[in-house]
Amino acid sequence: MISAILFIFGSISLMNMFLVDFQSRNCEFGLFEVVGTTKNQLNKMLDREIGIYLGGSLAISLICGSILSVIVCRQLDMMNHCITLKLPWIFLLALAAVLAVIYLTFSVYARSELKKTSILSAIRDD
Repeated sequence: MISAILFIFGSISLMNMFLVDFQSRNCEFGLFEVVGTTKNQLNKMLDREIGIYLGGSLAISLICGSILSVIVCRQLDMMNHCITLKLPWIFLLALAAVLAVIYLTFSVYARSELKKTSILSAIRDD
């Protein structure tokens, strides 16, 4: 139950981080356009950033979670002799699916917001 709650709140927190970061960078996007960056280049830049954030969070959670699980299960096994480590494949697939949904959702959102924003309004907002 605790892992499900952390899973949900972690997903919400990650999505909130992306939205706040994007909203606060409007001036930066306007300045990029002023120096000649195209909307396509901005979209590719955002896609790479999102991919790095999500790929990094997936890798860190899998590596750290696996190491911590092995340590805790070994300690419990030494005390009780009844603990075996089984990876929760359904939970891991759900994690990957949620990260993919966040990636796709935020990519679509960023593309639509970049289309709406004009250079002058982005620079003036700051």
